[in-house]
Amino acid sequence: MDPTAGRGDRLTFALVAAAFLGTPLVAALWYAYGDAGHGARMNHGTLIDPPRPIVGAASLGVTDAWTLVVQAADGCDNACTATLLLLRQVRLSLGHDAERVARVLVSGRPDADRIALAAAHPDLRVLAASDAGTLVAVLGTTVPGQSIVVDPLGNAMLTFAPATPPADIKADLVRLLKNSQSWMR
Repeated sequence: MDPTAGRGDRLTFALVAAAFLGTPLVAALWYAYGDAGHGARMNHGTLIDPPRPIVGAASLGVTDAWTLVVQAADGCDNACTATLLLLRQVRLSLGHDAERVARVLVSGRPDADRIALAAAHPDLRVLAASDAGTLVAVLGTTVPGQSIVVDPLGNAMLTFAPATPPADIKADLVRLLKNSQSWMR
């Protein structure tokens, strides 16, 4: 009997077994330690867990769309104006999904801010801080220039610090809009 007769069959079996068993092993290692792991899915904003419902969200006009809320207790200053401009650019960069995102300013001086910002931000809804007390109270303490993402059901979902890069805000919004397409229809 020839000792090399079964060597080709054994080699073929070993290659098939390695491909069959190696693929899930490589995938598990890549998921645990590579780019496909949990780090690639991390939010750039601060997730509010669990989401906090906003009482009276419908009357405030923060339902039926994802809403980016900026709070300006003493009126919209330069930092607030810069945040609004950044959020406008982020919203417009969403392309056809821009219509699914609204912007709201909660201001201590709503009439003055509405007039001052009307030309640059025609789609911005300005609310009085007194009318939006529940919205402000949802997060307790607020950071000047902080933005809050409110879902179409009226729940505060994410917050973004004033220094958050626009690309990071857009990445989170794209993920939210993509994942909510089916359950919001």
